[in-house]
Amino acid sequence: SSAAEGNAGPPNPFNFRSARGPADFDQAARFNLSGVYALPKFNLHGPAAVLLNDWSLNMIMTIDSGMPITVVSGTDRSLSGIGNDYADVVGNPARPSGANPIFQWFNPAAFAPAALGTFGNAGRGILRGPGYFDVDASIFKEFRFTERWHLQFRAESFNLENRSNFQNPTSSVSSGTFGRITAAYDPRVLQFALKLFF
Repeated sequence: SSAAEGNAGPPNPFNFRSARGPADFDQAARFNLSGVYALPKFNLHGPAAVLLNDWSLNMIMTIDSGMPITVVSGTDRSLSGIGNDYADVVGNPARPSGANPIFQWFNPAAFAPAALGTFGNAGRGILRGPGYFDVDASIFKEFRFTERWHLQFRAESFNLENRSNFQNPTSSVSSGTFGRITAAYDPRVLQFALKLFF
């Protein structure tokens, strides 16, 4: 998952093995469940049949474990000109008891910039970020004009439960927000649409 040397590539161009670890998109667990349910039709005629028949419900649920976090120094501590050096681990990275995970996803005091002239000892992907849980749901209504032509009304909700799904915290020791979560994925989004089939 490394892009290029000096970006997300190996910090030490003379020892690629030092950059071995989980890929940036590695997930220990991922669960997806989807379902479509066509609501039963009523034996009706006229406007009542148009209004009450041809509805369907749809759902997609996604549960993911957290993505890897690589703690970096944030500056060119190795003096190699690449500037992608790992940090040095100087303590226990576990979040202190009672700490707010938004402000301290891990213990920032457990890391320090790599010693000058070194590439850091933290290693790639040694921590894990927050997990992800999301339910997307929709309801569709079909209006059939002919065998070929029909109109579909769609009401869709993304992140139906409006859960806060946080992204990985800042992982650069040199940042003022080191160890903090500063971004989240989208909140609940509702949309309505008409789709014509022909």
